[in-house]
Amino acid sequence: TILCEDMAEDNGSAKPRHRPRTAASTAVFFLVGSAASILISAIESRIDSRSKVAPLLSSSHLPGVESTWRPEIYRRPPPSPSRRLRPIESSEDAGFDATFLLGIFSTQDERDRRDLIRTTMLKDDVGGRVCALGAFLAERGTKTHGAQRCTVPYTFVVGGGDESSPTERLDDDGSPLTLEKPLSGEAEEDDVLYLNVRENMVEGKVPTWFRHASSLPGIDYIAKSDSDTLVSMPHLVEFVGQYLYPDDERAYGGFVVDRQMCGRQAPPCVDLRNGRVYMAGQFYFLSSDLGSYIVTIPSADRQRMGSSGMGGRGLEDFEMGTMIFSHPEPVDLVALSGHKFWTHGDQGAQHLKTAEGWNAEFARMERLREAERGGDAGARNGVVRRAPNWPG
Repeated sequence: TILCEDMAEDNGSAKPRHRPRTAASTAVFFLVGSAASILISAIESRIDSRSKVAPLLSSSHLPGVESTWRPEIYRRPPPSPSRRLRPIESSEDAGFDATFLLGIFSTQDERDRRDLIRTTMLKDDVGGRVCALGAFLAERGTKTHGAQRCTVPYTFVVGGGDESSPTERLDDDGSPLTLEKPLSGEAEEDDVLYLNVRENMVEGKVPTWFRHASSLPGIDYIAKSDSDTLVSMPHLVEFVGQYLYPDDERAYGGFVVDRQMCGRQAPPCVDLRNGRVYMAGQFYFLSSDLGSYIVTIPSADRQRMGSSGMGGRGLEDFEMGTMIFSHPEPVDLVALSGHKFWTHGDQGAQHLKTAEGWNAEFARMERLREAERGGDAGARNGVVRRAPNWPG
């Protein structure tokens, strides 16, 4: 066997000049070839594993064209395939068993709003995938983790204390985090969770909710949603099934707000350093371990993180993002700004605060979902949308 070494001129024509391959050169040839093969295989394997776990936004968003939008997920691979996929008993379409607790923030005097949400947004249980938190916990008591049909439990989160109650309960002083009924009256609604705090929004109710929710068994992700946020529950269930996996750690997702979008010169944005972001309070979620982590932050540090330059506590979503990014380890971002399956005021829907406006928007969602089920690929783009001020 011979190797071509170079070309030499001979009588005006180029001819190859050869020499016998030595044993040493043959060994080097095979060693280099083997190393290159191993390197290529490793790269292909890495690309394949990342593509299965971290799908990115991939095509243009055109009306009438089947959507290929995907959440932008910056994350590491799951611990092992066996922890991602586990069968769910008595469910034909089962497989992904991540659980996602939706906390809908409300107040004691918003009974009519809660009734409205129950008869619209929550009326479709998506084949049993959506249920009240109490039903989820009761079912879990009879089945192993991963064997439940309900994967998206929900509850309305209300401050059940009175004016003498603290605004937050993040320090372990032995006091209960929740109440069976509000101090001011009877508990008449089974799907309402009463926190043992005075009603508030920016003074500790939200982190108290995450502290309590992170202590519940069988919950992988915890969400906070406003009462004027209309979520497409079938698409939320779809998102949880396709993009989230159980036993996750340090995951933080929602509609991304950076310094530019927040407003550079307005508080609290003046304190949001370049390169830092937070998730808008209309709808965001954490992996359960982050809910436990924020409790470990010293009270003085929490107060400092919540300062917005306005002489006191700032905005709850800004504060939450600051606390989460104080974690000493990497935090995975799940950016849903290009994959919003909910409607809020940022889409010109301030009318959602009224029953008439809410019903009109819900009817629009229903028509589009029905068209999507009928095979109209473009209808999906009217429900799962890119935020208008999100680049790309």
